[in-house]
Amino acid sequence: MSDEVRIHEQALPGVGHRFELVMPDGRMLVIVARRDGSRDVAVLDEGEDATQGTVRLGRDQSVAVGSILLGARFAGGELTSGSGTMDVGIADLTSASPAIGLIPSEIEMPDGAEAAVVAVARDDTPQLLEDDRSRRGEAGDRLVVAARGDRLDEVIAYLSG
Repeated sequence: MSDEVRIHEQALPGVGHRFELVMPDGRMLVIVARRDGSRDVAVLDEGEDATQGTVRLGRDQSVAVGSILLGARFAGGELTSGSGTMDVGIADLTSASPAIGLIPSEIEMPDGAEAAVVAVARDDTPQLLEDDRSRRGEAGDRLVVAARGDRLDEVIAYLSG
């Protein structure tokens, strides 16, 4: 049995991208990543063209589900870390953002914010999340940020510029 995962990607002009992942049982997981940050998720049975249903995730729901898939824990409806609760959100970078020109590890957060850049999403790369951690921030990038719940809005406003 191979652990290799193959994902087929198809550009959907004006919509976003469609990703297909064949599961070990022959079913296919289909995710449409829309430009507005929402996601459509569906499962196709082996050899079928129609889904049994599709789930539309809004932008914030998509970030939460992605966080779960990356191993985040939730307690009482909030993302948790080893030392308390935190929330996850997205900062859309403008040309005034302090993150412009910096790689994710160089981005400083507001004092005491206890926040971190979890991932970077870009429309000009084929993958859903940018995996080049040495690429510098540009206007239009979207930073997935985890922060203490009471500081998330402040961190997003700060990073957005």
